Amino acid sequence: MCKGAQSSNGVMEIRCPDRYVLASLSPYVENKVQWADKFRTVCGLRMDYYHFDVNSDLSANSGTRDDAIVSPKGSLVLGPWAKTEYYLSGGLGFHSNDGRGVTQCVDPKTGDPVEPADPLVRTQGAEIGARTTVVENLQSTVALWLLDTDSELVFTGDAGSTEASAPSRRYGVEWANYYTPTKWLDLDADFSFSHAAFRETVVGEGVQGTHIPGAVDSVMAIGIAYHQPGERGLFSDLRLRFFGPRPLVEDNSVRSGSTSLLSSKVGYNFNKNWTLSIEGFNLLNNRDHDIDYYYPSRLENEAAGPDSGGYNDIHFKSVEPIAARAALTFRF
Repeated sequence: MCKGAQSSNGVMEIRCPDRYVLASLSPYVENKVQWADKFRTVCGLRMDYYHFDVNSDLSANSGTRDDAIVSPKGSLVLGPWAKTEYYLSGGLGFHSNDGRGVTQCVDPKTGDPVEPADPLVRTQGAEIGARTTVVENLQSTVALWLLDTDSELVFTGDAGSTEASAPSRRYGVEWANYYTPTKWLDLDADFSFSHAAFRETVVGEGVQGTHIPGAVDSVMAIGIAYHQPGERGLFSDLRLRFFGPRPLVEDNSVRSGSTSLLSSKVGYNFNKNWTLSIEGFNLLNNRDHDIDYYYPSRLENEAAGPDSGGYNDIHFKSVEPIAARAALTFRF
């Protein structure tokens, strides 16, 4: 929907939402070699091509851009010994920036000229870990990882969009478990703990520091699933997801709360083609926040804050309330 906006010379302008088309192509090749009974390698090479076509409400920010990037990757795998194998992986990757930012030449709030963001930003990563089935019916993986990004993508409240920021480093540990004590019962539990920081001091909303706003420190997912063996029968699952608190400003002085969601699903397989199911979301009807941002704002009739601006505060979107969904599925 188009909206009216008053320009600096007092003339009413009609502005429509930004629209853009993103197209990508990603061919890759992979090579696996079993050099010895307990040693193999996996190498890969991927090329990514992106095309951005932006139609902005500001004509100066409209345009097209193309970019391509090549990412080699490789893994060394040793074992198994005592039903355990070890691996070391490393390689290059990327993340794509907001399509509006890669053609942006003018700040939509101030009208000042700005440098367009790089369409594709290089990342470098490495991981070392172990996979084991030493406990009967349990598959378990633990990994230590490191990820460097040449430019972090952060949210800008005033513009309602994202912008490229300083380079960053993330590292952490992940532990994934999948347990099948019987043919009809599955248990899984995944845990992830990480630390994320800019590699240089960044100035935010009146503060400075190295914390990345919105970077989650801890994530947990735990589930239990029942299913009758065979093509037909009952099935159900119960799943809990937890997202830990996260910094909202660069000096970590303001943090969000945690978010917990409990969901469930129950259904019946009539045969290999037809399934009837009912799924429930946010069963505890939590009022946790789905996402949080911290930036200045001001209500329409509210007095101006410091420096004739707004007031720094947490802006959030609550998780969806308790809900249910029924589905009849046909597979062919």
